[in-house]
Amino acid sequence: MHVTDIVASYKDLLPEPANQYAEIIRLNAPDFHPSVESFSLTEALANPAKSPVLHAMDYRAHFQRFDFENPPSVSVWAMSQPRNLP
Repeated sequence: MHVTDIVASYKDLLPEPANQYAEIIRLNAPDFHPSVESFSLTEALANPAKSPVLHAMDYRAHFQRFDFENPPSVSVWAMSQPRNLP
């Protein structure tokens, strides 16, 4: 089973996934020590035949775009005029 068998497109993920980085956390026998394999989500979806292979007891970790980029900042500046009351 490949990653693209579970995630066929960006619509299967939360909004704004990190395209360049995802992880597979694999528990290795016999003592179940973890190892991490990173991959590009963009490359995996572009070529499903070359996407990483999943094994039993693997955990996929997908990240949001803003885990690797600065979130946009918005500032709103306004001035108010005093009201002329009668």
